[in-house]
Amino acid sequence: LANSGPGRNLKINLIYDARQDATVKLRAYGLTIRDSRESYDALKATYEMLQDNYVQQKAFFDLQTAALKKHERGYNDEVTVWNKHGGVPPQEYDRLNAEKASMDEMITKINQMKDDLNATIDRINALVVVLNRIAATLNIDVARYNEIGNTNAGEFEEGLYQNDLTGQRIDIYQFDDRAKLIRVLAHELGHALDLEH
Repeated sequence: LANSGPGRNLKINLIYDARQDATVKLRAYGLTIRDSRESYDALKATYEMLQDNYVQQKAFFDLQTAALKKHERGYNDEVTVWNKHGGVPPQEYDRLNAEKASMDEMITKINQMKDDLNATIDRINALVVVLNRIAATLNIDVARYNEIGNTNAGEFEEGLYQNDLTGQRIDIYQFDDRAKLIRVLAHELGHALDLEH
């Protein structure tokens, strides 16, 4: 797009990062995202419910993991004792095999719990990105939400106009739909024309 400067072009970049990824993930969960207080409140309620679920899931996961480790230690200690005495007697062999099968089943269940926990974390982190962005957009004075995992979305800007030695550009980081994209572009184009917010 040509701008008001002589012979200069304005480049528009659509950048897919954690901000847009969060929007896509929440949409896949059936959550509607709008820049409104109603949408913010609904997403916040979902966030709080998921946080509570996460705390319960994590506590149960930790208990099950500790129980498995204790079971494994006992099993390994018993196998070590039998090996020092020349091997497992036939009458104990079937019991130890059944115990090993039971531990394998516990491991499978714990791995499934871990996958479920990670999915919950992923959802919470996506909500965090969107809640913080909506709060900033609506200028809601609330404490920033914290992520559980290591996802880092940086600042929660939807778009950014920049004019530096490399040229003029607008970077678009997040939009919910076509109307939102047009609004973000219009806002950043205003900055390109030296208009304030």
